[in-house]
Amino acid sequence: MVREKFWQLIKGGADKLSGVFFLISDDYYVLKLAREEVLKLKRAGKGGNGEVPVFVYYGSEIEAKKLSSAIAQGNLFSSNRVIVISEANKIKVQVWREILKIIEGGLPSSLTIIFEYFVEDGNFPSTSIMEVIDSKGIIAELTSPSYRAFNVWLQLIMSISGINIKPALIPVLIHLYGENVEKIITEVKKLMEWRGGSPPVSERDIISFLEKEKEYNFFELYYALSIKNMALFLECSKGMIFVRDSEAALLYLSHLYTFFTSLLQFKEGKQPRQYLKRFMELSASRYPISLIYRILNEIMQTDMVIKGVKRSNLSPEEQAYFLAIKICGFCLEGVGVIKKQKEG
Repeated sequence: MVREKFWQLIKGGADKLSGVFFLISDDYYVLKLAREEVLKLKRAGKGGNGEVPVFVYYGSEIEAKKLSSAIAQGNLFSSNRVIVISEANKIKVQVWREILKIIEGGLPSSLTIIFEYFVEDGNFPSTSIMEVIDSKGIIAELTSPSYRAFNVWLQLIMSISGINIKPALIPVLIHLYGENVEKIITEVKKLMEWRGGSPPVSERDIISFLEKEKEYNFFELYYALSIKNMALFLECSKGMIFVRDSEAALLYLSHLYTFFTSLLQFKEGKQPRQYLKRFMELSASRYPISLIYRILNEIMQTDMVIKGVKRSNLSPEEQAYFLAIKICGFCLEGVGVIKKQKEG
């Protein structure tokens, strides 16, 4: 069953809710979404009370005996049961043989088994697995389509996720976030929250949101630096650097340069701009002047590389992130030694 037919089945409701759903995708978000839609359908099914017991197993750990035992177990509170086997791509060959025998032998009418098979490096399920599953249940091939069809595919997924958006805005989202379904859905949901629950109606809505988000991101970056939280600093750095914006790396360097030059001036007795004052107060005791100069030097060196003054095989984004890692290293130098000395 191809992806479009599967979603049509889910949206229309299925009379036969029992059996096997074999979900195949190269996108974890799509697998998760498909599972939730099957469970919604199951909860709404005849004979159910709205609550369906769900038992989750993982492919790398599942054994045929465990599955057989789970299938045999009755349930006192519901006539419906669901077994989810996540990461089915990690099931061992011998275990697959035994599982297929169990499925061929027939399943209780009250039971649904959902297999989630993640396609990694083009490795699809074997023909023997597909033949048995196809005879006993529904195979849903939900892998990402070609680039040309991706915008149609994305709009379908967004609709299933409860997001109705103008088709003309789909290419804009793909340009900004790449062909990453989960990233796009997450960002659009954030955008909708910012707009009070309504989806964007124009490209200007999306751009306005991005401008606000950039503003928020650099304040969060400054806060991470001011308290020397390097994990948060790296997280913020990733969010600011790896976006579909040719100027992102240089803009990131500009924010770092502003922070550390302002900090240097603050330590020399000059008052910073009002929006920087609190950050400078938090930072002053954490950064010796020698460390500030060292970081500023690295920022200027990276700036020259990104602008082409110096040669490098790395992309501007990789250069900027490498700088972030270097700054972490500078800030954490000697931390473990000091801690050990205090403990001693």
